[in-house]
Parts: sequence; C-alpha cells; structure tokens
Amino acid sequence: KAGILLTDPFTRTTAAFSLSPGLLDNRLQINFNVKGMRTHNRFANRGAIGAALFFDPTQPVYDEGNAYGSYFTWLQNNGDPNPLAPANPLALLELRDDQSDVNRILLNGSADYRFGFLPDLRATLNLGYDYSKGQGTVNVPDYASFAYDAQNGGGEKTEYNQEKKNELLEFYLTYGKEFEKMRLEAMAGYSWQHFWYSDNFFSSNLAGTEVNEGDNAGELYLLSLFGRLNLTFSERYLLTLTLRRDGTSRFSPDARWGMFPSAAFAVKVIENGSGALSSLKLRLGYGVTGQQDVGGYYLYLPRYLASFDNARYQFGDEFVTTLRPEGYDYNIKWEETTTWNAAVDFGLLDGRLNGTLEGYIRQTDDLINFIPVPAGTNLTNFINTNVGNMVNRGVELTLNGTLLQADDFNWDFGFNATWNQNEITKLTASDDPTYQGVLVGGISGAVGNTIQIHSVGYPANSFYVFEQVYDENGKPIEGLYVDRNGDGQINSEDLYRYKKPQPDLFLGFNSF
Repeated sequence: KAGILLTDPFTRTTAAFSLSPGLLDNRLQINFNVKGMRTHNRFANRGAIGAALFFDPTQPVYDEGNAYGSYFTWLQNNGDPNPLAPANPLALLELRDDQSDVNRILLNGSADYRFGFLPDLRATLNLGYDYSKGQGTVNVPDYASFAYDAQNGGGEKTEYNQEKKNELLEFYLTYGKEFEKMRLEAMAGYSWQHFWYSDNFFSSNLAGTEVNEGDNAGELYLLSLFGRLNLTFSERYLLTLTLRRDGTSRFSPDARWGMFPSAAFAVKVIENGSGALSSLKLRLGYGVTGQQDVGGYYLYLPRYLASFDNARYQFGDEFVTTLRPEGYDYNIKWEETTTWNAAVDFGLLDGRLNGTLEGYIRQTDDLINFIPVPAGTNLTNFINTNVGNMVNRGVELTLNGTLLQADDFNWDFGFNATWNQNEITKLTASDDPTYQGVLVGGISGAVGNTIQIHSVGYPANSFYVFEQVYDENGKPIEGLYVDRNGDGQINSEDLYRYKKPQPDLFLGFNSF
C-alpha cells in the first residue's frame, strides 16, 4: 500500500486460524485463535513536509552533476551545504532509506465450563500471548546534503532490533441465581499480566565513526483480584458492588498494591409506560480507579547510567567511564481517581425520544508530577512523585430519537452535549503560594520555549503568554506587550495565564 508521501509504502501479510469446539454436552466451550502477521515498512522522512513549506519554489528540484546526489542544495561560499537553509524535500525523501520488518504472533484461548452439579456456577479461563520481533535499518549516503559532515564523514548507518512480549492469564467464577423477588449475579476472579521488551541500536556515519548506541530492556507485572455483585429486587431496584485489588511491579513492595471499590444504585420509576413520559430511571454511582501507567518501569529503584564520553574521569593517561546515578522516589504510588455521579435516564413520547442527563465530580489524588526538588535532597533537580490533585466537574446530556417513522422509512437523530470544568488543586508536596507551576507545551523548532503551564487554581495546560497591546481600532500591535508588574521591562515576570485549549462545552449531532 502506497503512503501519502513518496517512499512511504506499507505491506502486511496476515494468516489466521480459529477453532471453537463444544465438549461434554456443550458444558465446556473452548475458543482458540491464532493470528500471524509480517509487516514491512519504509518510513518516509517526515521532515520533508516542513521542508516543502519553506523551500524556495523558484529553485529547481534537481541540479544535475552536483556533489549532493544531483538534488538542488543551498551552498555556502566554500561550496559546503548551508545548514541554515531549508533542505530539499525530495532529497530528504529519496536519500534516506529507513526500512523495518516486524513479525508478530497473537494467541488467544478461552475455556468456559458450566458445572453439571451446579448449573448456575460457571468457570472461565482466558489465556493470551502477544509476541513481536522487529529489525530495521536506516541508510543515508555520505553525499546527502542534510547528513553532510566535512570533518567526521557524513551519511548515516543505523541498525536496530526490538522484541516485545505480553502474556495474560485470567480466571474467574460466575454465579447467577433467580429467586422469587430477587436476582443475584456474583463474580470473583484473578488476573496476571506480564509485559517485557528489549531493544538495541547502533548508529554511525559512513566513515565508521560511532555516533550513538544503546541497549534497553524492561519488564512489568500486573496482578489483580476482583469481584462483583449484582442484586436486582422486584425488577425495580438495582445494586452493583465491585472491588478490585491491583498490584504493579512499577512501584515498591510497600506501595504497589491499591484497593479500588465502586458502588452503583438505580431505581426504575417508570418502565414500558406510555404517553409523554414512557420510562424513567434514577441512578447514583461512586467509584475509585487507579492509574499506574505513568512512564518508566522502575521509578522507585536507584538506577545508574553510563556517563557520556565527554564526562569520563581521568586516571593518569586513561579516561574511565563512570556510572551516573538517576533520581528516584521509593514512595511513589498509584494515582487514584474518585468519581461521584448522579443520572436520570428517561423516555418520552412512547419511547420515540430517549435520553440521559448526568452530573459528575471526578477527583484525582496523588497525581504524579515532574517537580523540582531542593538541591542535595536527591540525585537530580527534578523528580516524578505524587504531589498533585485535580478535579473535573461536569454535566452530560445525551438524546436519541426518531423524527419520522413509516413502513419503509425511518429518520433517526442523536445529540450529545458535555460541559466540563477542570481545575488543578495541588501541585507540590507542601503548600507553596510562590510556586509558579509546571511549564509544558513546548514550541516546535527547537527554540526551548513553552506556551502552557500547569498551575494550582487553573485548568490543566492553561496558556502562559504575554498580554498583547492593541491599538484604538482593536488590532494587535506587533511586538508590544503589557508590563504587568510595572518594573519597566518585559520579561518572564510579565507572563500570565490566559484561557485554555480545552473547550467548556462539547456538542455532537448525528442523523441517519
């Protein structure tokens, strides 16, 4: 399959097999699936998109006979490529050969057994295995202007390999029983999941000078014990209780387990009615969820990395590579989000219009944040740790209905609206009114500046900018900003928080 850019083809070969027998008078249902894939990619140089925007359209693409692959190149007075000029976009595409091959196998098996002596009891086992292995190369000739290096030899040669593995084991028991005025459904189970990866790469120029190399490996375990109880009384009152105990190897033995309960209650006030109000259901809910996927598999462990070549230590005539300690937080733990919600489900006009109106409060505690730490208290100036709290408050409205209905024609529509207010309520381990916040939203182009900020009392990702000065006609005056602190100069002390990227209101509509 051809890509949008030149030199961006994609090829995938897939084979699959499924088997679903029933045994023991169909009390045992088995499902087995296997799928294999081989994928070949050639990755186009995405930098060609930006280069095409800035390249001078009056210049030719080709320059036959020049030293840089016959592609037009801006030159300096000494004949070398000008590194500050826009690169030739076609040269970026055709002179960079970046290819990879990935083999992947997916295995999934499940067994569902209904006990003969107790038909209301069922056991389910799920097994999963996902393995992939890939390798790739990047080759750029030494005459490519964008990889030119007169001193060390240009071009690029990179080789990389990667393996990934994801294993899953899940087992649970389900029990369902009907009584005279009550229905009971219960479930309890165990889940085990293992993630593993390994990758390495080596990069050099065509003169053989090593530019970069690295090896990485890691693994992660997730364990869960979970249970759920559903009770229905008189087909009118519904109660659901759940409890999860999740553990992750991402955190220390003292902090790796979290307990996450939830409860929901509903009342069917009107069901299968007629007239203006044909159905009405009231719901209340409470739940706690955990988040451990916060980047890095070993955030709580001391880690040591080999120093850079320019940071080696000299012993006599020999320069020795040292080990550089990384910052860590042994006490880092789960983020927890607690949600309270209340909702009304309704049906109008004999069920031709159905909708839900729901309000919620979502409080996230122990939000993991990358914050500065006092000098000498850790092995780094910044660290990932639990310091943040954030709250979201909102209302959601969903409507689905039938505008026209005939024997051979229906016209249905859907509408949804969500109002959400987001606020960060804590960002530091202790209250610090002077703490500015966390600068985010880096500006592209390697300028090193940001345009957004996380601050207490404001929405996440608020814009952090200078206040524009406008003329008497309301037009902005270029390069002129308000001196907000009145010190006679414009600098970072004059930045202020101005609006946010997320809208307060989301609207959606469909018709079919």
